[in-house]
Amino acid sequence: MVSAAEKGRLKAGDTIIEMTSGNTRIALALISAIKGYKCIITISEKMSEEKIPILKSLGATIKPPNSHILDQYGNRNNPEAHELGTGPEIWAQCEGKVDAVIVGAGTGVVGVDPVGSILAQPEELNEIKREYKIEGIGYDFVPTVLARSIADIWRKTSDADSFNYARKLIKEEGLLCGGSSGAAFAGLVEFLKSRPDFNCEGTRIVSILPDGIRNYLTKFVDDKWMEGNGYFN
Repeated sequence: MVSAAEKGRLKAGDTIIEMTSGNTRIALALISAIKGYKCIITISEKMSEEKIPILKSLGATIKPPNSHILDQYGNRNNPEAHELGTGPEIWAQCEGKVDAVIVGAGTGVVGVDPVGSILAQPEELNEIKREYKIEGIGYDFVPTVLARSIADIWRKTSDADSFNYARKLIKEEGLLCGGSSGAAFAGLVEFLKSRPDFNCEGTRIVSILPDGIRNYLTKFVDDKWMEGNGYFN
């Protein structure tokens, strides 16, 4: 997205503005720091406190002139990065054998969508409308760059399952992952329950764990936070 903007309006010293609670925020802040752009990240109230000092340390500022919104939700260069990068990387590392891909739905197969979000299809899956704590996936609107029909099947995941699976991956597998990674794994478990034919030797399933533990030390990593929100299974 930044490279595309640099071919037109974006020039040295300008400001990039983006609304995001996922990994895009860090990527844009890092790129801005390296390339000399100013960066403004607008955040939601549920975003974990750890993310704020990271952004500030990378020089995020507030609304100077000559600012540009890259619009990750409507910018075609966003999914194109996965088409040209993530997809071929998965295919190459799996040597051309991939039976299923499990991914959390954000700006982006088995689509994983939090309970309370409206991205899953068919629409009946989205009947429950409520706040959810998972960050970086799921929305109360449908991004124009999200081709929902690409997913062969959708699975809804709860906060409790997502956070508990993330903690399980950390404790038992040594994977220092975030809550959206737990959601992806919860979606994988639900998928295998409904499709036992995929749960057999020789089947290769790819699940992307898109976030790390460092942003959530005061949230699902903390026992008191989990207990206070009623998430312990």
